[in-house]
This record gives sequence, C-alpha cells and structure tokens, in this order.
Amino acid sequence: MKKSKNITIYIYFVISSLFLTGCSDLYKGYTGEHPDLYSVAINSKEDFLGYIRSEVRHQPVVESLEEDHYGRQLFVYSEGQGTSGDVYLIISQYATDENAYFYYGINYISEEIIEGNYIHLYGSKKPATIDNPYNEFAIDEINELKQSNDWGEEIDISKCTQVEIVNEKN
Repeated sequence: MKKSKNITIYIYFVISSLFLTGCSDLYKGYTGEHPDLYSVAINSKEDFLGYIRSEVRHQPVVESLEEDHYGRQLFVYSEGQGTSGDVYLIISQYATDENAYFYYGINYISEEIIEGNYIHLYGSKKPATIDNPYNEFAIDEINELKQSNDWGEEIDISKCTQVEIVNEKN
C-alpha cells in the first residue's frame, strides 16, 4: 500500500514537471548577425514587437539587402509568419559599436506578404528568413525610399535619430 502511494506521488510530480516545462518560451532576444539593423527596425515603428508571435516567440526576419558607399543599409524586416503578415524595407543610416542611426518616420515602406512568398521560422535561437525579401515592392517605391533617406550621399547626422543597439525591445 505504501509503495503504491509513493509511486502515485512520483508519477504526479513527473507529470506536473512536464506541464511546467513543455511549452516554455526560450526566446532571449535577437541573436542574429545584425543587431544594429534590428535596433533600427524596432524603433522605426511603435507597434513592432521585436519578435514573431506564435505559440512561442521566434526571431524576426532581419536581412541586409543593399549598402551604399557611405554604409547606409537597406534591409528587410518582418514579424510575420508563414504566408501572413507585413514585409518592411527599412534604411539604416549607419551604426557604431553602441548606437544605430536612422531618419525617423521616413525610413521604411511596407506591404503585405505576397502569395507564394514564405517566412520560415527556426525557433527562438535563429532568425527567421523570407523567400523573397523584396516581396513585390515596386522599383519606384524603393528608389523613393532611398532618395528620401539620402542614399548615395554623405551622412547628415543632424537628420538622424540615435538609438542604442539592443537585442530585445523593452
């Protein structure tokens, strides 16, 4: 009788521990190659979360696409998943070891992910990727974004917003 009671208690603790650890959120912030671009993205639009929301949080898409002669970067950012969500093309002016700089309010364009494009999730440790980072942005739209962000011209620090480089949105 006592032995079966001990087994019952043991089974209860094993099952309880499985429920407590089974779906834990292991996301500890952005761990990709571009923390400066991530920092620009999460500060460019107030409603960005800084991660992809699902059953657990996933790394967002952050991929550098182009760079001008002065170090500006055009990059893709998305918090979508699968075939749903928005895709953003964003421009970062430049970055130091501690800070990133961008033109607030005019440094991005967005559109819904197109049919046939897909965001691949890799969990909390590796950033997501997107099949077609340029989605279906028109060349004119991209050129207008570049022009309003002084693409190809010397950096004008007086126009820039400065943000600290971080790996998670506060």
